[in-house]
Amino acid sequence: MKRLVAIFGIVGILNACAAQTPQSPQAIEQATNSTKSTASNSKTTSQTDKSSQIANSDNSATKLPKLVSDKDELPSQQFDFHIRNIVTAGDTVKFQSRKYDFVFDKNSSNFSVQPGSLPKNFVSQPEKHQKALGGELNLPSRYETIEYEGKTYQYRVSREGNSETPDCQKEAKVVIKLITPDKQSKTQTLYTGSCLSFPYITAAKIVGDRLWWSLAFPQGEGYTGKTTLVGYQPQQQKWTVIHPQGMDRQEILDFEISGTRDRPTFWMATKISGEGNNYSPGMGLVAYRPNSSDLQSGSVTSYRVDNSPLIGTIPDKLLLESDRLWVGTGNGVCQLQLSVPDNPDWKCWRFAITAQLPTEKVPLYSALLNDTPAATLDATAGQTVEVLWWLPTDYTSNDQPLPRRKGRYEVRYETGFTVTLDGQGATSWSEIFGSSEKPPVWFSPVSWPGNDWHWDGSRFVRGFDEVCECHSGGGTRGIGSIERDPSGGINLNAMRGDLELVNLSKNSTSIKYYSGWIDDALINPYPTVVPQPPKNAQPNPLESIAKQL
Repeated sequence: MKRLVAIFGIVGILNACAAQTPQSPQAIEQATNSTKSTASNSKTTSQTDKSSQIANSDNSATKLPKLVSDKDELPSQQFDFHIRNIVTAGDTVKFQSRKYDFVFDKNSSNFSVQPGSLPKNFVSQPEKHQKALGGELNLPSRYETIEYEGKTYQYRVSREGNSETPDCQKEAKVVIKLITPDKQSKTQTLYTGSCLSFPYITAAKIVGDRLWWSLAFPQGEGYTGKTTLVGYQPQQQKWTVIHPQGMDRQEILDFEISGTRDRPTFWMATKISGEGNNYSPGMGLVAYRPNSSDLQSGSVTSYRVDNSPLIGTIPDKLLLESDRLWVGTGNGVCQLQLSVPDNPDWKCWRFAITAQLPTEKVPLYSALLNDTPAATLDATAGQTVEVLWWLPTDYTSNDQPLPRRKGRYEVRYETGFTVTLDGQGATSWSEIFGSSEKPPVWFSPVSWPGNDWHWDGSRFVRGFDEVCECHSGGGTRGIGSIERDPSGGINLNAMRGDLELVNLSKNSTSIKYYSGWIDDALINPYPTVVPQPPKNAQPNPLESIAKQL
């Protein structure tokens, strides 16, 4: 029997992985004066600052080897800066990604980039996700441990009540099991339902007199779970289970608890997942503030890239230091001062990749597979360029690992190029999902070719963690043709370049994109970290378009 697919279980895949959304044949006029004005004026100070910040960034940071490694990696793996762990030592805070450590010096308030130092036996969230998909973490013998008051507690979560393979026709339950130091077994049901996937623990912490855990659960093809925080008080032998309202299907990657026992704030790093994609944007950084001491009801505030200074769509790891909350994402790091809990003060830094240009003129192509350059970068001594992405241009050598193929880097280009995408336009979400369903708040106001870019107050931008790792559903999307050439490649105009909307109708999109492509053999990129300036606050032009669809 065909599996039932819940709408919120598929929206992440549609938003991040699917082929271009079919457009309605009915055209609408959208070249309004206000939209044109917004587009023409969107080259703002903050955009100019991007280039100057890269050029003036701390070049004392370690210049690391070329990002394309010798392994057979996909581009999403080469640019995987998701934070796996945060380590504090003395006056430094180290944000550990798969290949690099981004190290903050508290004395100078500067970042440096160092070779990655994650222990070889470190089990990261992506690895747990893959193990959970196959039920490996559901084994009865699979316990983890936490130390409390010098004693060891063992814990595990599991799905019980149906077969080893998730069955949408049968009720199941998710339980947490705890073995106390005196070998007593404690069990608590966390939630019940059908189509439940195998859950797994993402974080375990001690706060005050309680042990706390957060949960995640692979999603796709209708399989899902329930957003859950669970606590246990050893002295009272009492469980506390929290399912914050309005957070359906959000997976909690990490959490911290600030404030006091009487007035706590639960900070949660969230995402969703889908078939073939571990990382899809969700509610971002969430603050849950309970209304009463039983913690069961309260207010939920979602801090996302579209409504706050948050630097990445998916917060990976959190660290609370006194009244400072560190948030590590795949696109950068933020520090929140929590002296005023309901209105934190933000300071953020962006991960960037920079490379020194050769002294000779560098051909710049307006699309990935073009043969003829559209411009040249005439470098002066020491001039750098910001690298945004890499893609192969040789799709015929399929027996070779991707990094050994020829390729091009997408680089920031402030002069920009303009392109019109015929057959790719705007569609209201009600046409896609039906009028009775509302899209998640983090979705674009309308479905359009730039769905995977977000409005930052001046342009549509796309962070590293907004390019999905899609292993199904058509792969990652960019701006450009949706047709493959005879070699199997897609001649993309942009994958991460900033976008400026020129005109949008139901059957066509015209945009200016601020990037171009250069041959990868010409530069040797390395990562750095730059301060993120405050965002501008111009209205999103898609809001007015959505009202006309």
